[in-house]
Amino acid sequence: MNYFDLKVKTILFDGSNTKILASFLDNNHEIMVSLPQNREFTHIQKNDIVKAGVHLEDCKCYKS
Repeated sequence: MNYFDLKVKTILFDGSNTKILASFLDNNHEIMVSLPQNREFTHIQKNDIVKAGVHLEDCKCYKS
């Protein structure tokens, strides 16, 4: 698993989905992160620094 720190820029509510728009601390690139709907992450707020991780086998990249 690869871990990295993110700074929360905004919290997005899309129907029953919750996502955060965040930026990497080391390069300021943005990433959209989907959160599970289990109330585990309801404490997250704008400007929080959160640790995130991703399994390499779960990554999908698309040509822009």
